Amino acid sequence: MLTGDEIRRLRVKAHMSQAQLGARCFLSRDAIAKMEQQNKIINQIDTARHLATALSIPWEHVFGVPGLVQKQAESTLASTEGTSSALAYDHFTMGIHELLLACHQYGWSLEELVLKAQDELRRSNAMDSQQQQHGTILSRRQAVLAMASTPMLLLGRVSPAEPLSPVTAEEVLMQCASALPACLQLYRMGEIAQVASILPTYTNHLTVLAQQPSRLQKRAFSLASLSHRLDARLAQYRQDFDRALTSFTEAISYAKQAEDTNLQVIALTGKAHTLLLQKRPDMTRQRLLTLQEAEQYSKQVSPIIQARTYMGLGEAYASLGQDQEADRYIRLAHDTLPDHPEEDPYHIYTYYNHDDLFMFDGLTRLSMGDAKGAWAAFERLDEIVPETLMKRRVDVLSRQTITLVSLNNLDESCKKLEETVTKALALDYTLHYNGAYETYLEMQRKWGWEQKVRALAQLFTK
Repeated sequence: MLTGDEIRRLRVKAHMSQAQLGARCFLSRDAIAKMEQQNKIINQIDTARHLATALSIPWEHVFGVPGLVQKQAESTLASTEGTSSALAYDHFTMGIHELLLACHQYGWSLEELVLKAQDELRRSNAMDSQQQQHGTILSRRQAVLAMASTPMLLLGRVSPAEPLSPVTAEEVLMQCASALPACLQLYRMGEIAQVASILPTYTNHLTVLAQQPSRLQKRAFSLASLSHRLDARLAQYRQDFDRALTSFTEAISYAKQAEDTNLQVIALTGKAHTLLLQKRPDMTRQRLLTLQEAEQYSKQVSPIIQARTYMGLGEAYASLGQDQEADRYIRLAHDTLPDHPEEDPYHIYTYYNHDDLFMFDGLTRLSMGDAKGAWAAFERLDEIVPETLMKRRVDVLSRQTITLVSLNNLDESCKKLEETVTKALALDYTLHYNGAYETYLEMQRKWGWEQKVRALAQLFTK
């Protein structure tokens, strides 16, 4: 929080009088004098913006951001070069707050807010190319982090046990409607620690709001479903599969209460994917049953969610040796997924895309014993996954390595395995590291006498 002493110090440093600072902030000299005499939080966005601009400081410091978000903002700004990037970050964050204020002013519904948030996320995806044009160093990570962290301004100092006023509760729901999709994008970008640090606060508050009868309850059900689903994704990353299954079950329950079939099917496919990650043959049938439950709603959900259900079904049938059904569902997935998945209104909740399609295509071909077909799918996957999605890139490497082993390509298998382990260790991706070790054991079984394979043992002694 910007104290009165700090306002005075920064004003003097900038060689401004109280009247001059007031003029820049559209305030009177007496208002500035009163600020300098008191240590009150500045709770007007326009005032915060003008003070930040006039004093050349991050606006979050003016506004009184809770400790967690302030640290995040400081670390983000410290990683950039030059004042222009800091100002650009500040302006983006203020834009999110102004968007929320506009919701009140214009009476936007939750659905309309989500569309606005979707536009902002799309715009952030195009920022890298815009930076060169405008001469800024603002990164996509900074923009998405700003959106993902926004609800902490309200919730960072509030215990879930404290009842929220109806106005505050509505504000929380509105902010979470844009923050949760941003958290999912951060997760995809590999910012696991950032998501893990803020998500529990959102999940706790949304769970409480979902349990309180009110006119906002249905909104709370939907957002609680999204929050628990993202919690399940974090648990998958930590290989805490029991926690992941529990969170997906919660997500399914809240989606049902929200009467949102799309969210229900998203959570069901996520639960099935957790069973896949467990690599337990005895759970393959349960995985299929879960996906068949999701398929019951296939005509009621958006095309990308429908296609994702077909992807999972293809892999599940292949694992059970039912190749004809597996091939049929993978073909259905190819036919159903739109050419431009990002235009689907549920894309920001899933990020289902062509990389998922080729991933499941490859996994299905592997289970069917078609290693050449799997390699073709994974090569296509390699072409379309950007380098910025580091977690996904390691996943691609892992699948390519497994396929090369199936193709009996010793040299390339060794190269890909080493690259997979190196990147998994650097990024602390335990799930991929453990998967690479399983692949190494298979390589030992096939080529244990080869010096190249024996040398790989050093990768797993750290």
